[in-house]
Amino acid sequence: MPQARFNHIALSVPPGSLTEHRADIEKFYGGVLGANVFDYGGVGNYLIISFDEGFPSQSLVLNEAQDYMRAPGFDHVGLEFETYEEVDKLIGACKEFKKRDDRIEIDEFPDGKDDGYEFRACYVKYLLPMRMDIQALKWEPGREPKQWCYGL
Repeated sequence: MPQARFNHIALSVPPGSLTEHRADIEKFYGGVLGANVFDYGGVGNYLIISFDEGFPSQSLVLNEAQDYMRAPGFDHVGLEFETYEEVDKLIGACKEFKKRDDRIEIDEFPDGKDDGYEFRACYVKYLLPMRMDIQALKWEPGREPKQWCYGL
């Protein structure tokens, strides 16, 4: 059976917000979280936030709409980082960013444990309708997930 791979999630935002907040979106998602932020070529007012080294995959596709997304609760996109230290560094960078822009929401959690792994995580929300779950996982031996790759 063919195996799917996460490619993108499209989020609609209020009309005018991509133009009004474009520079701020780039500063945070590009400058703090390390994503590539770029226009979606020639298809209206769309913006891509890509976590896949510039290729428009593993990305958020933002578009403006009158009936835009609202996600006031637990809805989030998980961003997995390699180490706890990377998560700590990002949490620190988000706190520094908050000193200049209080629109960012930061929800820190104590380290946790689930079935087969431990985690460090923090929710961050900035100018988009969904939170980003910034996390790193430490897997128990034998419980590591298989690595995904295209067929050879």
